[in-house]
Amino acid sequence: MEKEFVIYSFALRMKKLGYNGSCFAFYQVENFEEKPCGVDDRDEYIRTGFATCKNSEIPKHFTSAPTWQQAFMWLIPQIDGEFKVCLGENGWYAYNLENQIFEGDTTLEKLIEIVEQKQK
Repeated sequence: MEKEFVIYSFALRMKKLGYNGSCFAFYQVENFEEKPCGVDDRDEYIRTGFATCKNSEIPKHFTSAPTWQQAFMWLIPQIDGEFKVCLGENGWYAYNLENQIFEGDTTLEKLIEIVEQKQK
């Protein structure tokens, strides 16, 4: 199930960009975790006190871990048509006006870079 969630570095960058969607997992920032902790199991709920998490509702040392789909759905409206993003047989891919194609992790990384530049 952990492969459904974006990697820690992407989750952290999205948090800095203002991502605040409800997620079912989080990363504990000070541990630089490689695996997201799910909040849907009973033990995790008892430990943390929440069943879903938004960055605005969880402790600052946690970072919500969106799924890949949540990440794309949040980033796509922010790129203002610079890229087209599609879900293909082998996962997500994007292409820009010059027909450069980005696939897999590089797709999400490229979209995050664009949003970071726009916010500067």
